[in-house]
Amino acid sequence: MVALLPSRPVTTRRQTAPNLIRPRLTRPPSLLRLGLAALLAMTLSVGCGTDDGAANGGPDADETMDTLDAADDGSEVNTPTSPIGRLVINEVQCRDAEWVEVLNVGDATLDLGGIRINDGSNAVGVRLPSRSLSPGERLVVRGDFGLSCDRDPAVLWQSSRELDRAPARDGDDEVSTWGRWPDGQGPFMATSPTPAKPNAALVDLRAKVFAADQPMPIIDLYVDAVSENILISEQKVYAPALFSWTDEDGEGPALNVDLRIKGSITLRPWTAKPSLKLHFARREGPGARDFRGIKKLSLHNLAYDPAVGREWLAYELMRDSGLAVPRVGWAVVRVNGISKGLYGVVETYDEVFLADHYASTIALYEADGDFGDNGELFGFFLDEGDSFEPVNRLAQQVSAADRGLREPSQALPQIDWDQLAKLFALEDLLQHSDGMKSGCHNWFLHADGDLNWTFFPWSVDLTLVPTFGPVGPIGTCSKLARLCDRDEACHARFLRYRDEAARRALNGDYRERLVALATRAQPFVRPTDEPWSSGEFWPDLRFDVVASAHEAVDLLESRARSIRCATAAERGEIDAQNPTCNGFLGDSPGKPKHKP
Repeated sequence: MVALLPSRPVTTRRQTAPNLIRPRLTRPPSLLRLGLAALLAMTLSVGCGTDDGAANGGPDADETMDTLDAADDGSEVNTPTSPIGRLVINEVQCRDAEWVEVLNVGDATLDLGGIRINDGSNAVGVRLPSRSLSPGERLVVRGDFGLSCDRDPAVLWQSSRELDRAPARDGDDEVSTWGRWPDGQGPFMATSPTPAKPNAALVDLRAKVFAADQPMPIIDLYVDAVSENILISEQKVYAPALFSWTDEDGEGPALNVDLRIKGSITLRPWTAKPSLKLHFARREGPGARDFRGIKKLSLHNLAYDPAVGREWLAYELMRDSGLAVPRVGWAVVRVNGISKGLYGVVETYDEVFLADHYASTIALYEADGDFGDNGELFGFFLDEGDSFEPVNRLAQQVSAADRGLREPSQALPQIDWDQLAKLFALEDLLQHSDGMKSGCHNWFLHADGDLNWTFFPWSVDLTLVPTFGPVGPIGTCSKLARLCDRDEACHARFLRYRDEAARRALNGDYRERLVALATRAQPFVRPTDEPWSSGEFWPDLRFDVVASAHEAVDLLESRARSIRCATAAERGEIDAQNPTCNGFLGDSPGKPKHKP
């Protein structure tokens, strides 16, 4: 007989994760057992160029990797160590391939014959397998329950008798499941997906992808011969593959993904160690889903980063200064079981990132060039939105402001000049000579619903590189940077923000944090992985990521001291000829240049 109320709390014992994640790769995920080539052939279509103009955390029915014991009927079983209670619905995944976990928290073994789960309607739903369920045992049942997340309950029936129900979700964040918390006895709330395991409180699974306080994750990419030929012959063309993520919580499901090679200076062929852009749910239809709420992800090959953390350092300082910038993590990447080495895992500017930072978005453009003198666009690409019209209009307005005599901030009030001055200040401090200000390269433009414009940096792995930038201020290439130089208010903000960032760099704990990250990364970096390790770029750099991390912070602090020196000299506090200022005084880039 099935009890209807729990008699006492459920207690479970969780396994302690090892320090390093070393997942087995005896075979690909179960999706591949269905035939990788056949799966990819079904989805194969090729998209060219950069992204096509443009949160599901739970595993799919057949996408679960070998972390669970599979029953003969396709369901999954796991037995906790010390269970007590009654038969309940314990966790519900109501998106994509639906699944429901039931848990026997009774004191006696239960016969599951005649028990079914549906959406509370008159539909039969999905029948549980005819088998027994021991005390404390949990069973994941997969099938089409007909659930609508925010409308339908999941109901457990024995004949016409209702045994238990999970109420309809209160909202849907596209990442969590709907589970009892505490496990087996509490009310339903958003939980982290844990099929066939004790329920866990909801964590930000997207943020965990970039977390540094975890064992090194592993990304497995499974690419068939057709896709490999595309990636070899057409470097910036998307090809379909399968993706899986392994971290301290175990192996995740295999997901459909489209990937392409990316980069300019860091561009490497598929047969070497290329930087990659991954696009989840790029194609509509069955199996189209994102990864922990992430739709796009960049994997950077660290070709110009012997400290493996320059990108993290630059974005962290920018974020601490108030700029909206990507998060950075790391993972070992394997392709068809063969390691490509350590990669930077970088959040991408996309609709997910923009929703985190803006109330509305009309368009997002990627720029590898600049505005022309007559309102042209050179090297602009549409990443989000459906039209170039907003940026074409902005280009005409920038051109008119460049020819006019008014202060640019007055002529172009739709531009966030305060944010732009801060971006230029950080690029100058970080010696980003391949960025927006100095290189007319690697930047993004965002237009909100009121056509207000803000700007983002990119490819900051090329910051603080020895011999790759000037000792003093970086140059001025961008038309908007020249307009900021000309505008008294913008230029004053640039100097103030640059000095504030320099002070922050000198007083912060960036060295300690970067060295800790480098120490974590060192065991996963091999001499054959990164071109810099063999002296291709800088023969004097040692194959020692910890030493290189110190060198990166040394350069940051040297530039910060020079900027602070220049600020003091401008105020008359020290001699303007002080050599410590390293050219940050006088007619250097950044000094106002007013038109007659």
